Amino acid sequence: MRHSAIDWERSRAILIGVANYRDHRFPSIAAATNSLTAMHKVLTDPELCGWPTARVSVLSDPSDSREVATRIRRLAQETSGVLLLYYVGHGTLTPRGELCLSVADTDADVPDLTGVEYARIRSALYDSPALVKAAILDCCYAGRAIETLANEAAAIADHIDIRGVYTLTASDLAAHVPPPEKQSNLCTSFTGVLVELIRTGIAGRHDPLTLGDLYLELRRQLRARGLPDPNQRGTDTAHSFAFTRNAAARRVPGGGAIITSDKMSTGSTGEATPKLSDPGEPDVAHSSTTTVKPNAFYKLSRVPLGEGTFSQVFLAEHRTTGERVALKRARLNTNARSRIQREIAVQLMLAPHPNIMPILDHDPGFRWYTMPAARGTLKQLREELNEDDLASIIADLSGALEAAHQHDLVHRDISPMNILALSHESGSGLQWVIADWGLVRRPYGTNSPRLTRTGAGAGTPGFDAPELMADAQNATAAADVYSLGRVAAWFLTRTLPISGQPLLPDGPSLHWRMFVKSCTENDLKNRLTNMPALRSALTTVFMLQEDPPAIRIERLLNDVIDGHAGLKDLMTLAAAFTSDADLYFDLVARVPIGQLRRWAQTDPSSATKIAVQMAQHLRTSPWGSRDPESMTTPLMFVFAILQALAEAKELAHAMDVAISYFAADAAVDHPRQRDRTVLWLSSLQAPSDAVVAQALAGQASLVDYYRAGASPLSFALRSIFKM
Repeated sequence: MRHSAIDWERSRAILIGVANYRDHRFPSIAAATNSLTAMHKVLTDPELCGWPTARVSVLSDPSDSREVATRIRRLAQETSGVLLLYYVGHGTLTPRGELCLSVADTDADVPDLTGVEYARIRSALYDSPALVKAAILDCCYAGRAIETLANEAAAIADHIDIRGVYTLTASDLAAHVPPPEKQSNLCTSFTGVLVELIRTGIAGRHDPLTLGDLYLELRRQLRARGLPDPNQRGTDTAHSFAFTRNAAARRVPGGGAIITSDKMSTGSTGEATPKLSDPGEPDVAHSSTTTVKPNAFYKLSRVPLGEGTFSQVFLAEHRTTGERVALKRARLNTNARSRIQREIAVQLMLAPHPNIMPILDHDPGFRWYTMPAARGTLKQLREELNEDDLASIIADLSGALEAAHQHDLVHRDISPMNILALSHESGSGLQWVIADWGLVRRPYGTNSPRLTRTGAGAGTPGFDAPELMADAQNATAAADVYSLGRVAAWFLTRTLPISGQPLLPDGPSLHWRMFVKSCTENDLKNRLTNMPALRSALTTVFMLQEDPPAIRIERLLNDVIDGHAGLKDLMTLAAAFTSDADLYFDLVARVPIGQLRRWAQTDPSSATKIAVQMAQHLRTSPWGSRDPESMTTPLMFVFAILQALAEAKELAHAMDVAISYFAADAAVDHPRQRDRTVLWLSSLQAPSDAVVAQALAGQASLVDYYRAGASPLSFALRSIFKM
């Protein structure tokens, strides 16, 4: 749901803050009052969250738990747009170990009778007709709400934008507050960071910011301050709800405006650089432009910092100002100068973006340029970083690449060596930028020389999308998605990828596996193809971090069986864990046959991969203590996909599945399944019969296995069975 599309008349927010308690076992929290006030202020700020004041209810130090619960339920029932609940105060546990929100009169001995059990709030939100339901809880044990509210699979459907519930919580255990003597002017730690994040925005991100965007940066900032990790959980796409305008999107470093492709850009030399896609002007003609040697202005280091095919990079110092910079100089080989010229043009156009390497100075003849000296590349700094840093880096760089894609520019060479860390303007932390734009694919219609031949490859081996090898000139934004996904895979596995071979995280990084897989599918039909989709997938990385794959698939399977969801998410998850035979036998194989057949005909490529994998497990994985009779369940799974593909005349896919199925069927050797297969073979007609005949051709043992009882109508199959 877009921020501008929110129907405020159908939306309600309720903010609850409890700072003072009658039971001395609940210490007073002055910071809770400040948090309540601060949250109300950013929520109703028209430049930020934009909620009308009349649609926001505030309860400060409420004492009657029944009145609070009743009010929440009434507001929930009356809301059909966006429903937001915020609570700050003491959280405690009921005797059953469930979260209970305290009020001023809560008795620590009987919190379930004198507080507001979260189960009651969960019920109110669950029953609400609101399209978007979000709960933000700043209290101890708030993470317990994750175990209740967001685990409910059912949600009210909004067929246009969004559906479901999003829960953001401060901590699983003890939430953090400043010392009592410092609370008079401070918020609680969780709300304080969240509010400041809303006020300042996130540089380089899109506008508006979603709940998922805020979570990733909130988690990073809280961890950086040594504070407890927040938690999030959402159903469907609730994390994509646009919560606030991005204040940082309205600010550009240096006070300037973001330059678009129809304007001129200038470096610090004052020389104008031709706009990149001016159809009437070629790139600067080398023969008519004066070249200034870099030594005239800079003292260069003797040894290059780095070297490439087209350029060298030196540490340099300005002779007058003493400023230390990195100077990139073109080599003398073919196209080197044109590559440097292109980098200058692209980076000057895009560099107001904080995550694109800026140009500080450049030669009017485009033989060299200078940029800030980096602290290091992502490859060099890998061991200093953790997965939260990775999430933040990917989110930042995706914004930079999206800005380029909006100008129809595709980088084509994203790798850990081309991602650089600059010192942050604030003096602390790192600012990650994308450099080396010399291989960028320009928009069609530009008159500058084409530097990549049609059919020629591009990119860094291992990080290059498959389509770059076939025809780099026609690359799309999906190629940069692939490379960014491979960077994540390299970071998490500490393994350099090999072009064309999958690389997926496992073990402690298992929760990243789906994200990496969706970014790095070789088949474009199965890959995320743009940066907004990549960021949406990124927000789910930590959402189900604690849940093993089997629990997640079982949850999806129950939704499928109940008719609440389609098979795509379940099968995508299964495709990420192909080595887990138990998961395939016990869960994936239980998909209802009717839905399985429809899915196979809709997505034959994915269905083939899953069916072949299931058949392989039947041949090679131990069945264990399971009932031998139940082996027909995974066999029927593969058989149903084979039948569906044959009926849809997806002949190539049907042949691949048939080869695997026949081998698995014979290996299991179940009489009833063999009879089903023989009956099907006997009924096959053109064109599927020829495909199946080819799958059996030369397999004497398989032909013998199916011969008894077979009476095929097809001439091709009769020939195979010699009838």
